[in-house]
Amino acid sequence: MRRIGGWRRPASGAIVGLMVSALLLVAHSAVAQGQTSVPWAPETFSTSAATVDDAVSELESRLAAQGLEPLGQVPHSEILAAAVGADLRDTKLILFQDASNDGALLAKSRTYGIDLPQKVLVWEDAQGDIKLSFNNGDYLARRHRLGRLNLTDVDNDLRLLASSATPTTTAGKLAFTGPGLSSTLLLIAGAFVGAGLALVVASQRRVFAPLLAVGALAAATLVPGSIDRAQADTTNGLITVASTYTLDQAVENIRMSAEQKGLRAGITVTHAADDLPPTVLLTFGQPELNAELLEQDQLYGVDLPQKFLIWEGEDGIINITYNDPVYLGLRHGVESPTVRRLQTLMAAVAADGLGS
Repeated sequence: MRRIGGWRRPASGAIVGLMVSALLLVAHSAVAQGQTSVPWAPETFSTSAATVDDAVSELESRLAAQGLEPLGQVPHSEILAAAVGADLRDTKLILFQDASNDGALLAKSRTYGIDLPQKVLVWEDAQGDIKLSFNNGDYLARRHRLGRLNLTDVDNDLRLLASSATPTTTAGKLAFTGPGLSSTLLLIAGAFVGAGLALVVASQRRVFAPLLAVGALAAATLVPGSIDRAQADTTNGLITVASTYTLDQAVENIRMSAEQKGLRAGITVTHAADDLPPTVLLTFGQPELNAELLEQDQLYGVDLPQKFLIWEGEDGIINITYNDPVYLGLRHGVESPTVRRLQTLMAAVAADGLGS
C-alpha cells in the first residue's frame, strides 16, 4: 500500500478485488430480481375451526352463500394413506366455480384453464391449527397475464369466507428476495478474490493464486442458477407444446400414456364458455411422488393433482399445457430427486400427445 499525503492508496489488486465484489453483488441482485417473480406462496389464513372437516363444512356453506358453487373435494391425505400408506396430517382441497368470472378469464387467457376449478386447501399444521390456503389474484394474474380483470372480486370473497380467521402468510415471493445469507457469502467470496488479487499484485508470487480460485468458485456456486432453477420457466411456470393430433386424439393419447406410466386418472373437466374453442383438463395422481411432495411441504397440495390442459388455439392448433415441476418445486421450497422424476414423467406424457 502506497502512502499519498496523509493516506495510503490501496494496492491495485485490492481495488480490483473490491470491484469484483461489487460486480458479484450486482449479478446476484440481477438474477434475484429475475427469479423473485417466479414463485408466489399461496395466501394462508389460520382458522378457529377444531378440525379440517369443520372448516370444510363452514367453507362450503359460505361458498354457496357467496354465489360460488362448490364442486367437490380432493382429500389428499386420505387418498395417499389408502394408496401408499402415507401418514400425513389431514389435508383436503376444496374445488369451486365462480360462474360470473371464470368464463371471461378463460376467454382472455386459455391457460387459465389449468388453474380451474378454483380451489382452497384446508389443512392441519404441525401444531394442530387448521388453515386455509388459496392462490390469490395477484399470483393468477401474473401467471396467466390477465391484468386485474375481476380477480380481486374472487380474492375478497375468499377473504370474507375467512373472516373469522387471521392471515398467517400473505402471497409473496420466495427465494432470493433480498440481501440475506447468499449476499453475505458473496461478499466473503469477493473478499477472497480481492485478497488474492492484492497479494498477487503485491508479491508477484503464485502461492497466493489459489485464493483467486477459491473466491471465484465460491462466487460461482452462490450466484443463483442451479440446474433446476435454470430449467424452470421463469415467466409463469407453464410449459405449452403444440400437437398435430385433433383435440380428441390428443386427449386420448395423454390419458393412455399417463396411465401406462403409473399416473392414476382423476377428474376430467371440459371447460365451456360462449364462443370458446374446446378446452379439456385432465387430472392425474402419482401417489408415491405426491406423498413425498406433501411430506416436504403440505401447501404443495394446492397444486395437486397433476394436470394437463388440452386446448385449441385461435389458429386451430391443438396445444398441451402442464405445470413445470421445477417451478412448483421453487414455489414450495421443494428441491429433491422427486421434482426431477416428476419433471421427466410429465414431459414424457406430454410427448405422447404431440403426434408426428
